[in-house]
Amino acid sequence: MSRRERTGAGVTSLTHEKLNRADGLVSKGALFRAICNHCEVLSEGRYEQRDYTIGQTGVTLNTLVGACSGCNEIIIIPHQSSSDIKKALEENESK
Repeated sequence: MSRRERTGAGVTSLTHEKLNRADGLVSKGALFRAICNHCEVLSEGRYEQRDYTIGQTGVTLNTLVGACSGCNEIIIIPHQSSSDIKKALEENESK
């Protein structure tokens, strides 16, 4: 499964206003700017803990994601959420 299939439309560009932690991980509430493929503009957004359905797999989990402030769609999956996603996919495969 490709990254585009897992994350939907994906992100074309990304800039963090500021990383809240010294280790480079983003925190809930941190702001970012990215090109939203739904709005088709450079949009501001905020990292939130919310339900995320992994592409067309039907697997849903609650993890940290970045949501567009314009359309409220998930447009960024931070690297630190990849372990949650991998675990959810592995659990789904073992069923």
